[in-house]
Amino acid sequence: MPTDPSNGIIAHAIQLAVAPVFLLTGIAGLLAVMANRLARIIDRARSVDQAWSGRGAHARVAARAELGNLERRRRVCSWSINYCAIAALLICLVIGTLFVEEFFTVNLKWLASALFEAAVLALIGALPAFCARLPPGVLRLLALLAPDTCKGSTYVRADGRHVLEVG
Repeated sequence: MPTDPSNGIIAHAIQLAVAPVFLLTGIAGLLAVMANRLARIIDRARSVDQAWSGRGAHARVAARAELGNLERRRRVCSWSINYCAIAALLICLVIGTLFVEEFFTVNLKWLASALFEAAVLALIGALPAFCARLPPGVLRLLALLAPDTCKGSTYVRADGRHVLEVG
């Protein structure tokens, strides 16, 4: 039985695409965690909003501060999700480029590597934005080690009390 030479091309293309596919799977996991965090932020904002009418004047001031903090966290989390989605799209383009390169025997390694580097840069943008909400212990440690790094950071408890503010 004769073997089709294109079978070797397909096998080689799949071998090249395995590593980016694993990275794509990791990005999908990150997106799931980020979407879950965004959902928790939105749930907390709704909870604060629903309890608004039953609060006193002092509690409303604290609730307003918490809503501002939740909005900032929502915005940062949304940017993280956007960066991860861009990284996933770029990885898909890398995989497509690798297949096109194998099937049409054109040199697209430069394009695949440029797309891969762009995906890595998108992930580099996504992860620090995702980690922007740090617990107070980490903020205290950062304030001691590098005070300029966390300048302006605030940690507000769910009950509205400021636990730590680095000015």
